[in-house]
Parts: sequence; C-alpha cells; structure tokens
Amino acid sequence: MSSTLRVTNVSDTTGGTSTNLMSGLAKAWADFDQNPTSLDDSFNVSSIDDDGTGLHGLNFTSSFASTEFAKGGTCEANGNVCVRNVTETAGDFSMHTITNGGSDNDYNRSSAICVGDLA
Repeated sequence: MSSTLRVTNVSDTTGGTSTNLMSGLAKAWADFDQNPTSLDDSFNVSSIDDDGTGLHGLNFTSSFASTEFAKGGTCEANGNVCVRNVTETAGDFSMHTITNGGSDNDYNRSSAICVGDLA
C-alpha cells in the first residue's frame, strides 16, 4: 500500500522557523570521476559529458525552469583548485576545473550541486 504526503512547509513543534520544502532542496547533484569520466552517484542527472581536460557537462533528467539556478562544485585534489561554471541551459551545465596555476586538469572524485525551480 502506498500513500502520498503533500506539504509545502515543515516546522518544529515549538512553532519555530519553518522550511519551504519546494525551494529549499537540491534539485540535482552528482558525484563523479573526471578521469576516466564516470558518474558514481547522482540525483536528477542523466549523464556526464567529457568535453576536454577539466571540462565536464552534467545533463539533467528533469530540466530547470530557466538558467537562473544556483550551482556549485568541488573536487578532491592536492593543493588549490578552482571550479567554475562555464555555460548552462535549463537542461545542463558545464564545469571547468583548473589547478592553482591556471592549468586545465581532470580530477578523480568531483561533485556538483544545483538548487532552483524545476520546469
């Protein structure tokens, strides 16, 4: 037997701060390796593209409502690493990873997260 619970906000029993469940959750995330490119675990990410050294695109299963969504990423590396957004559409976004010296580089364990409204 299945059931559905439909709520918009959740708050604690003391009437404290409530949480809007619709806008307060990650709508897509991925844990992946850049070399070789493989998607280890994800939510709402259908695939990952290898677009060159340090360039990877995440393709969403369900698109965002627009390109105006928050995105971030990180990777495991020895030393400083810059992860930046390259391009995005409602259906995907590309990440660029570089070394502290500015060279494009692939890293093993990488991750990305996106928050915003889905279409």
